[in-house]
This record gives sequence, structure tokens and C-alpha cells, in this order.
Amino acid sequence: HEEPDGSRRDLATILAGDFFGEMALIESQPRSATVWAVTPCLLYELRRPDLEAAMAYHPGIRQALAEASRQRRKEQIEKLTEREPAQ
Repeated sequence: HEEPDGSRRDLATILAGDFFGEMALIESQPRSATVWAVTPCLLYELRRPDLEAAMAYHPGIRQALAEASRQRRKEQIEKLTEREPAQ
């Protein structure tokens, strides 16, 4: 997350096997964060039409992604509202 002063704040750490970008796909909203890799990694891009086809065949995918999106949004809000310790 980029702060008004231009500094960045880590909102989450994702590990091997995790995914990101689900909020933008599920909610048809612009991305809410930028992902930075700190180690070499391989990524798989899933485009909206392909995701929609998969969800039509396996409806549980939509439910799982919606729940992940809700949880991640909650965690982001909590991180963004945390105050820095007084110095």
C-alpha cells in the first residue's frame, strides 16, 4: 500500500501456493494493492473469462474466492488502521 507521503506499507505476505488478485476479479474492481516478489517465483495468470468458465463448472471456486476476498479485505483494513508506535 502506498501512503500519502510516498512510503509503502506491507499489507500481507503470501507464500508458495497462495494467490492474489482475487478481489479485483471477483468484485470487478480495480486492484487494491501491488505485489512485489522478494524471491524468484513462477506465476500463473488466470484471466477473467477462464476463471468464469472454471467457476461455472465448479461453483465452489466462487465461494472460496469470495471468502478469501472478504478475509483479505478485513486484514487490509486492520493493517491500514494500525497506528505506528509512538517514538
